[in-house]
Amino acid sequence: METMLQEQVEKLTSYEKMQKAVRHEYNSINNQMGILIKNGKYHSAHYQKLAGKKATYRTILDLFTFYGLEHTVEEISE
Repeated sequence: METMLQEQVEKLTSYEKMQKAVRHEYNSINNQMGILIKNGKYHSAHYQKLAGKKATYRTILDLFTFYGLEHTVEEISE
């Protein structure tokens, strides 16, 4: 029983790390896009690539919300 509990704790810890990494990457992409916009590079291939990645990460974050695993806006911005 204790081994099973330990495995569940490890899985939850891994999940939380993954979720934090997804939020961090989403925010990083958003910041990079903001810089490109300020520099007038919003038609560049790099901007378009980032836009695609941002949409993918947004979908993942939306799935967290759909399954009741969302965090507050303040936590997402960390």
